[in-house]
Parts: sequence; C-alpha cells; structure tokens
Amino acid sequence: MDSHSTYLLYTLLVLKKYSHSEKLLGIADIMEYIQEDFELEKKLDRRTVSKHLKILNQLHIHSEDLKEPIFPYELIQEGRKYYLRSNFEQSEVKMLCDAVASSRFIPKVYSEQLIQKLGALVGQNYTAKYATRIQFKDHEEKEYNASLFYNIEQVSEAIERGHAIEFDYYKYNLNKELIPFNGTDCDRRKVYPYYLIWTLNHYYVMCRYEDYEKDYFLRLDKMKNIDILKQKVDPLPADFDIHTYTRNQVFMFGGTSEPIRFRCKISILGPVIDFFGEDVEIRSLDEEHFQVRIETSQQSIFYWLVQYAGSIDQIEPVELRERYIEQLKTALHMNEEGAE
Repeated sequence: MDSHSTYLLYTLLVLKKYSHSEKLLGIADIMEYIQEDFELEKKLDRRTVSKHLKILNQLHIHSEDLKEPIFPYELIQEGRKYYLRSNFEQSEVKMLCDAVASSRFIPKVYSEQLIQKLGALVGQNYTAKYATRIQFKDHEEKEYNASLFYNIEQVSEAIERGHAIEFDYYKYNLNKELIPFNGTDCDRRKVYPYYLIWTLNHYYVMCRYEDYEKDYFLRLDKMKNIDILKQKVDPLPADFDIHTYTRNQVFMFGGTSEPIRFRCKISILGPVIDFFGEDVEIRSLDEEHFQVRIETSQQSIFYWLVQYAGSIDQIEPVELRERYIEQLKTALHMNEEGAE
C-alpha cells in the first residue's frame, strides 16, 4: 500500500474512532489524532487531510443494484467540522447492546467485546456505559458458552445448505453441570434443522427428527460437537409460516398448532396483550371477562395457563382443560401434603 493510500486509511480510522454526531472534528483535530495514534514523526499537512475528506465524501454513493450505499458511512460536514455517520442509528446500536448486556448466556468477556464492537459502528465506546449491567455476569468462560458462536455458524450453514446435522445434546444436573441429556455417556442426535430462533433469552433450533413430522425446539447452547452431514433435509410443508407458528409459542415445546380458547378475568388483560402482542384475538364477554383465541400447541400454552390459574377458565379444547385441571389437583395435593 502506497503512502497516500495509507494516510487516507488513517484519516478514515480516526474519523471512525473519534467522531460522532456529538463530537465533530476539525482538520486540525484529525491531523493531531493521526500523529498520536499512528506515531508519525510529523503531522500530515492540511491540504492532504482536506483531500482525504473530499474522497470520503464521494465514497457515499448509491449503486442502482444495491439498496444500501457501497461505503457504509456518510461524511457529514457542519461548518468546518466533520464526523462519520454510520448506516446504523445510535438507537439501533443501543438496542443491540441492551440485548447483549441482558443476555444470560453470553458471558462477561464476550459481552464486553461485542458491546465495544457495536459501539464502534457509531463512533461510540459503550463499554463503560454497560459496565454495571454486565459486571454481575459469570466471570468464568464456560466451555459451552464459548462454543456458542461456533454453533451459530455451523447450524446457520446447515440451514442455508439444507443439510441435516448431528450433535451431542446436554442438560443440567443438580450440581449445575452439563451432562448428556439421556443420562448415558453420550447422547448423539441427528435432526433436520429449519430455523434458528431467538426467544426466552436463548437460541433454539427448530428441527425435526428423521421420520417424524413433529417440530422440536432444542437449545443451541446445549449442543456440542456439531457436524454438518451430507444428508439433505426433508422440506417443510409449502404453507408452513414460521412467524405464525412461533408467534404464540409461549414455551419452546413444539407440537402441532391448533386453535386454543380460554376465558380470562379483565384483570389480566394487560399481561395477555403484553405477552401475545397487540394483534392477539380477544373478545369481550362481559364487564369482568374476555375470551382469548390463539393458534399454538397445547404443550406450549399449558404452563402459561397454569401460572394464571386463578384468572382463567373455560379452556378449549377439552383435553387441554382436563390436563389443566389434573395439574391443579396435583399441585394442591402436593402442597397440602408438604404442609403437614
């Protein structure tokens, strides 16, 4: 790389690192940062930096074939000062940082690194801003957490290629250790992966086992030793809609979606809308009650219904209501026996 190209890159890196909408840089500031960061014997002259700024301004052009600019930053000039504006808005980056900081499965060290990288997209260092929120995360870099990003890459590649995967599957024991799920020395599984889904603060792989049409959701962070196989997956039905299917999956138990109805007290209207969204189908019955209708599986909705046991009745279909009643009887019996 010739010196002219090198110095142009220095100008870009300085603007990317130090400038943002609340901190504009003049040419003199850019010259000083370049000399300090790259340990130059003398500063670049103003004419050179001015030429760099003109080139960077011309780079933010749109291609007719692309929706986004070829150069992912726009040089903004206000008076005699400049800053690089990313295609990302600060609010968008902050939202992503919030997700990283709040995630329980991304350990402390990865959270810090990801937040630093995300902040750099908009010329900010958010590490200190989120330090308090991530300091309580597990300091130990657990092996299964460390392999999560590799797992994401492997499963994503398999889904894109339409190939089956094979892996070891794990669960926790009472010592909070991951052990093979079936209790043996190894629980090796082969599935057809279809979607990676982020919900309930975890990644799940929506998949099917060979020769079974039932959908399963397996935790990505509890998979190890993922291999992509040559075997092609069986396609999902042509009318399968992942958004409709997962929208009302309360817990990721899979199963066949079907119409579920239940009557609620008006006091839980807020929680119902908060959880199922503003497009949930509800119908007023009287001043004290409303009915909910959703499309989901009985396995998924069951424990959500149980947690609002004192506010829900008239559950349909009948087999779900009967299972619900038996669960409440069992809970009552266990707690009465335990109290004696």
